[in-house]
Amino acid sequence: MAVVLTVEHVRKALRDHRAGKSRYDLLDAAVRGLALRVGKSGCRWSLRLRWGDQQRRWDLGAVAERDHEGIVLQTARNWALEAKEQARRGIFPEPFLDRLTGRTAPSASSARPRKPEMRWEAAVSSFLDVLYDPKTPEAATHRPATRKDYASKLQTLELNRFRGRPVAAVTREEIAEAINTTCKRAYDMGCGSLRSLKSFYGWLRDPARARETGVTVSIADLRPPPRPRTELGAPGLAFDPQTELRGKAPPEIEIGRILAISRSGVLPEPVSLGFQLLLASVQRRRQTIGADSRRIFTFDEAPHERVWFVPPFFRKTRKRGSRSHLVPLVGFGAIAHDRLAELAAIDGRPWLLPHRDQTIDAPAGVNLLNRWIERLPGISCSTHGGRYAFATYGPRDLNFARSEARLILDHSEGLEPDDVTGQFYCNDPAIARKREMMNRWIAWLEHWCAEAIRKDGLLSDPAAVRATLRPLNGRED
Repeated sequence: MAVVLTVEHVRKALRDHRAGKSRYDLLDAAVRGLALRVGKSGCRWSLRLRWGDQQRRWDLGAVAERDHEGIVLQTARNWALEAKEQARRGIFPEPFLDRLTGRTAPSASSARPRKPEMRWEAAVSSFLDVLYDPKTPEAATHRPATRKDYASKLQTLELNRFRGRPVAAVTREEIAEAINTTCKRAYDMGCGSLRSLKSFYGWLRDPARARETGVTVSIADLRPPPRPRTELGAPGLAFDPQTELRGKAPPEIEIGRILAISRSGVLPEPVSLGFQLLLASVQRRRQTIGADSRRIFTFDEAPHERVWFVPPFFRKTRKRGSRSHLVPLVGFGAIAHDRLAELAAIDGRPWLLPHRDQTIDAPAGVNLLNRWIERLPGISCSTHGGRYAFATYGPRDLNFARSEARLILDHSEGLEPDDVTGQFYCNDPAIARKREMMNRWIAWLEHWCAEAIRKDGLLSDPAAVRATLRPLNGRED
């Protein structure tokens, strides 16, 4: 039975050895696998752990009470913990223990050098650990969603065949075969898996860790197989003219229904206001979740409106300058902001939709609105539905010029990507035109909200709406 070893256990073991008592082992409950072994020849520290499919045991040296006499308890524990961590990461711990204990490794003339044995799953785990560690440069260059995507793409069904194998033993040909198989099953998944693998192998081959991983091959030039040919709009296929006309935009009544449900009082107040801010601003869910009260202002010329300076952090690409994107909040959008700002002032954090844990100074999880929109009855669109509607119905119903919706949707203020003058010298955010567009958009939303309630009277009955909410998928934030 294991016990938490103490200095007193060490002293007793040494006394037992000097008294010639029979051999026995004391297992340390503090560090699993570490044992104090008492025998006729002396007291020794021993470490037992699993490597691959085998249990291995290593001698760590003579037990002592004081450092200058041998290995004391704390030193043995430190060595054991580091050896176990190396094994967990797929690194064979014997060379490390040889260095600590002074054992001489086989010379180059008498034995072949040991190849690195970092296993595939341990290499993937270490790579993801680095991406998730905020102190590493790799983490600083990847957003949380990107790191989550890497995790899924490096653990596809086809790549799991490499589990248990040294990562250095996996060949380019095997990687290419696995990617081809994934592409046959799901082409886009295979392409994404290859992109993640290229980043993974670049990390493995980095000179700073190549000796540890043993990876020398490059897969930078691997390409996915050609995309399967598909004939769009082939004769004989089912065709819906309304879907063709709308594209990805949801039906108008569905957008109005989201607004009606968010006002019904059945959702948590921050979620209800979050949906209203999402629709009123037609920004992405990441911008909405990350909204900061310190970046939304009221100007004397328009006391009933708010101007949201959306930071460039939320752009799809950060290579388009450092200016904020100005979005007017009018009508119920301004009202939703004001109430969220009141709640933020009470909370003490600046986020309009703060993290549920008050000890964390950060906005709520990025999937908050995604999970709640899945609960809304009669809603099939995503949180992007309002943006599709703004771009599709704006020119048709609201007198927007063709492609003018990008003034609100595009963080480059609607300027062409190759318009050097506009990008670097024009500071006009077109706020007057934006205000006009947003007032029309709010009126359009109010109209379709009223239509949704008129066609489905249950939307005016909170109890009925609450009874039809779908089960919550995961945590609220």
